Amino acid sequence: MLRDALRETIGVEFEKTPQSGGSHLKKGWKLAGDISTPDPDWPFCTEMKWREKWSLEGLWSKKCKLWEWWEQVRRDAELTDLIPVLVFKRNGIKPLVMIVAEGVLEVDDVMFFADPNGTPIAVMQLTKWLGIAKRAFDARKEGTR
Repeated sequence: MLRDALRETIGVEFEKTPQSGGSHLKKGWKLAGDISTPDPDWPFCTEMKWREKWSLEGLWSKKCKLWEWWEQVRRDAELTDLIPVLVFKRNGIKPLVMIVAEGVLEVDDVMFFADPNGTPIAVMQLTKWLGIAKRAFDARKEGTR
């Protein structure tokens, strides 16, 4: 689902990362997270969690599973010099996205939090993030021409 939405919105090839982000090729090949693309202008390390045992209310607790998942993608993104993105879902709700809030200028339909380390975080629906990701990707493409 995420892979197909990225392909359709961004317009380049995306595939599931070998070993779902556990690859030893993280550093040099930038294979981290659950979805990868060979396009060097893609700026995001994207981790997906389709799990039932989490709630948005848990974001106010440092023990929330979402923060464990966020720390995982943040570490992978740091190794690959990419921007961390956590896509998370459970039955009955549409997929949500957690990203670092820096540079998020749109505030409609966006919730802002601080992670346990104090970093500002934005949470939004996947469809909203896809638009932000497309603009970021296009801007990087323009910058490399």
